[in-house]
Amino acid sequence: MKKTNIFGKTVSALMTLALITALALSFNSCGNDKPTGDVSDPYLLGDGAVSFTFVCEGSEKTTAYIIKTDKTTLADALLEHGLIAGDDGPYGLYVKTVCGETLDYDTDGKYWALWDGDNYASVGASELEIQEGARYTFKATGA
Repeated sequence: MKKTNIFGKTVSALMTLALITALALSFNSCGNDKPTGDVSDPYLLGDGAVSFTFVCEGSEKTTAYIIKTDKTTLADALLEHGLIAGDDGPYGLYVKTVCGETLDYDTDGKYWALWDGDNYASVGASELEIQEGARYTFKATGA
């Protein structure tokens, strides 16, 4: 009569399962180098000739993008990627929504402030001409 070693077969099966699981997890992470969208690892959008950094500093979340575009104004480039929305007014686009967050000064006392580098922008997004390598930020501001 042949004697079987159940303990040895069980250990062998568990070791094989552990090895397969470890390999599957390591292969699953291969090529998973998508940007996180935080300021140190921005999302990449577009394929135009001019490149700039765009940052959304929302009420609860900050998200960054590197945008490549052939558009000449900030509003046109951001509208192209669905990053902003608003109402057309006498001074251009009144931006109410940035990166999916809507602020409306008339209802909640909050608004989107536009920054050009480290300075408050002197013109709105509709008139702000994109500069290669520049950084533009919309910051949730107010009440």
